[in-house]
Amino acid sequence: MKVQGIFTEISSICVSLRQATKQCDRSSISISFVPASYDDQSIKNFLTNCRDGNYSTLNNINKLEFQYHDQISIWWYTSGTFLYSMLNRALRTVEIDTIIKTGIFVHDIHHHIEQLHQEQFSGQEKPQFTDYRSQCLSKVDFEKLLKSRDGLMSFNNFLSTNRDPDMGVFYATTNITNYNVITILLEKTVDPPNPSMPFASVGHVSIFGSENEILFSMHNVFRIENIEPVDIENNRMWKVELKLTSDADQQLSALAKLVREEAHPGSSSWHRMGELLLLLV
Repeated sequence: MKVQGIFTEISSICVSLRQATKQCDRSSISISFVPASYDDQSIKNFLTNCRDGNYSTLNNINKLEFQYHDQISIWWYTSGTFLYSMLNRALRTVEIDTIIKTGIFVHDIHHHIEQLHQEQFSGQEKPQFTDYRSQCLSKVDFEKLLKSRDGLMSFNNFLSTNRDPDMGVFYATTNITNYNVITILLEKTVDPPNPSMPFASVGHVSIFGSENEILFSMHNVFRIENIEPVDIENNRMWKVELKLTSDADQQLSALAKLVREEAHPGSSSWHRMGELLLLLV
């Protein structure tokens, strides 16, 4: 026990206690330290945190430590290991501490997608293509979707799709027996030369090895062009036609401008990210 002071009046004791309580509250605030750049030590620090109490995934964590480099980040993301579930849960629930800790993987995946996009689509005209993905929505979220026709639809994680329509329908039908959700089949039109976010064909670097697999980077935004029922009798499966936005989309540009203003554009990139995450909480 440490003596903080000697007091002869109740009022002075109360003042001291209030100051001590305030200092204690300040000291107990959770703080995350963000590196200026990522290196091998960043991975080791992250894996040390992963090992704490996660005995069931130790083999995968050890394998990641010895085999990981930025050019196989997509393989690890698509492998369905602890990294995939940890990152998606953090992005879905805005777990800021986990998002910061997994920042090296988000960075590597995004830049690998950018690199592949440049290799696959730059320097030549590529026609539009359509890809597919099935998604389950709660009835509440589905009602919001119906009211957002002609609006924007955003995904705050990496988005995996397939150019084979049969795969989209297959995954959609596997969920139709769940009466607590509405199944939607996303049919997305993509214009390769001018996307708002990079994407790439990743079959050759993915664990699945499907030549039809497309991976979009985070915070991809689509225009909702049409919504129609597929399961007309029960209204439990719907097709949603989307189009990937470009930087020329006026509504998206206005939204991006507002977000930049809210996140203090003159500050550092990490400070802006922190401000943005606070807006999402």
